[in-house]
Amino acid sequence: MKRLIFFIPIFLFIKANGQTPINDPHWTLIWEDQFNSFDDTKWRKTNNCDHGGEPQLYLEQNVSTANGNLILTLKREDYSCPPNAPVNVWECGSCVTGTKKYTSGMVISQVSDQVKYGYIEAKIKLPYGAGYWPAFWTWVGTPDYQEIDIFEMIPGTTDACVISGTTNLYHNKNVTTSNMHYCGGCLPGTFFCISKYKTSYINDYTQWHKYAIEWSPSKIIWYIDDYPYRVEANDNKFDFTNIIFNFALNNHDAAFPPNFNYGGLAYGQNAEMLVDYVKYYKLNNSCNETPPSCSYNFGNHTNTVKQSIVLGNNSCSISVPSNQPYFFRASEGILINGDFTVPIGSEIYLDVNPCYE
Repeated sequence: MKRLIFFIPIFLFIKANGQTPINDPHWTLIWEDQFNSFDDTKWRKTNNCDHGGEPQLYLEQNVSTANGNLILTLKREDYSCPPNAPVNVWECGSCVTGTKKYTSGMVISQVSDQVKYGYIEAKIKLPYGAGYWPAFWTWVGTPDYQEIDIFEMIPGTTDACVISGTTNLYHNKNVTTSNMHYCGGCLPGTFFCISKYKTSYINDYTQWHKYAIEWSPSKIIWYIDDYPYRVEANDNKFDFTNIIFNFALNNHDAAFPPNFNYGGLAYGQNAEMLVDYVKYYKLNNSCNETPPSCSYNFGNHTNTVKQSIVLGNNSCSISVPSNQPYFFRASEGILINGDFTVPIGSEIYLDVNPCYE
């Protein structure tokens, strides 16, 4: 006998290392927002600086909805914080005492008690220009300080550009960036001492695209338009609770003052980040169920995550019915034992992932 994560050859329907809710019935939609109006039971608008060194200030009035979209608006305008403005966790003393040259929008989810493991997806359209730094990300604060960036369009097209902050102020619109930040044994009083930054190809982010992650205790998979393009082990056991959309500007220094013109594009021009929808799914789990092996009835197959799945044994053979898609997910393993055939025209997807609620 043998236990394995089994991938059937070419003629089977399988998409690399993941399967999205659009074509895998194991997923159930838990909540969503189509942004036909602003729902303050799901989202909190912010009035803060986020990162103190960035040139924008986030204001509630820069968040709106129209035509079924969430709109985060970046404006080139002077704004001084009121005297009683709260100091944010990101050390916003410079914001509270000074004047910002830009304002923008940020929203943070209010459904944190529901967001633990699953599939998170949003359809987004981004502007292109000098200094823009829009992001779709997840976050949990003290004491863990964990962040997964589903994307953050950091200005610059290489690691060197991003790190120096002085090489390229506008992003290649055919490149997206993703990241994982966490502590991993940071010294007391510090956080984010580990980051796993990655650049990936995208076909023009100024057009509508679907961005998503599948997040489980064992791994994190990033998707663009239902295609899995990055997989990381969840070694840090990310346990985040908040979903965030924001439209930032990257830090500029003396080499790139606010009136700097790069490649015909002036830094920080008025622009909008649009979000058509966001959806959160969870897997259908039946973690104690182990279906029989040789007498497995495909007609009674249910799309739940089983404890384990055994197909066939030394005295019988199993054949998948023709012209049918089947999806098998198990928490402990999928055992293929003996003769097991999948006729051309059938589809099967198998995945092993620790069971979770």
